[in-house]
Amino acid sequence: MNTWFIWLVVFTMIARRRKEEREAELVRSKACLRRKKGKAKIMEDMIREYLGKDVVIYTLGSSSMVSGVLDLVKDGWCVIKDFESGEAQTVNLEYVVRVREYPKDKNGKRKLIFD
Repeated sequence: MNTWFIWLVVFTMIARRRKEEREAELVRSKACLRRKKGKAKIMEDMIREYLGKDVVIYTLGSSSMVSGVLDLVKDGWCVIKDFESGEAQTVNLEYVVRVREYPKDKNGKRKLIFD
């Protein structure tokens, strides 16, 4: 019984490691393609429309979602200030997959996101 548990743990660790490696390779390949095709500049131009708005930015990688007020867009990077605490986060636009305004209910309060 103990050996099965040990094998299960080892198998889980190997599977998790392979998943992380595949995800890292995907991030590297996507970033490389964007740099080659100039898509980072296009994303920068598109994301400027959201300056000063409460947004949700979806990225590749382990931290898949960042939300807050878009404060600054410059040189392939954007700064997002957290809505509640005011802390700033910096996001590389090469890893951005999707940007949208934070959804609000009929009273203007933030809705809960289940993505």
